[in-house]
Amino acid sequence: DYQTHEILVPGQADTENTQENRKSSLQLLHSNLPGDQAEFYYRLSQALTVLVLALIAVPLAQAKPRSGRYGRLFWAFLLYALYFNLIALMENVIKHGELTLWQGLILTHGAFILLWLWLLWWMSGGSRRLWQRLFRRRHGYA
Repeated sequence: DYQTHEILVPGQADTENTQENRKSSLQLLHSNLPGDQAEFYYRLSQALTVLVLALIAVPLAQAKPRSGRYGRLFWAFLLYALYFNLIALMENVIKHGELTLWQGLILTHGAFILLWLWLLWWMSGGSRRLWQRLFRRRHGYA
């Protein structure tokens, strides 16, 4: 293809020109075909991922005064990799018709929103207060 300076590698399918890629997002949303739903899931997930990862970054960025600046960077990379692998997995599951579009969205992004809420609770000292309440009840303190 001389206009875009691209060469198709022999044996590789031209993935950019599939039927799902040619349809608008609105057409994909109203379609009942699993391939169309998987493509819409992928398109919507790209936008949702930016928002959810930005939310998760806030509690991960909090550092105690004497802790290292990059202490939670490993966890950020791990969550990033897990999130995008889960998106690819769910896209494949939706494409094979095992889950619907909405089930895939809830499982993927809902799980990471719950993780964000848990991180907020954990960073605000919620676990410490929970253990203190349990300890006081168990040992008869008021």
